[in-house]
Amino acid sequence: MTIHEIVKDKRQRIYIEKGNTEKLSAVEALTFEPHIGLHGSLYGFNGGVLTEL
Repeated sequence: MTIHEIVKDKRQRIYIEKGNTEKLSAVEALTFEPHIGLHGSLYGFNGGVLTEL
């Protein structure tokens, strides 16, 4: 699973991951990816598109 900030330009995303020292209070909104998926599945929906995880 990936957690990142929601921004207009993907290059400006802040990812919540090991080693990142940015505080959650520094971002306006977060999202989890994949947005929809079955536990144990190789696929999930992200932005309405079926994607291999």
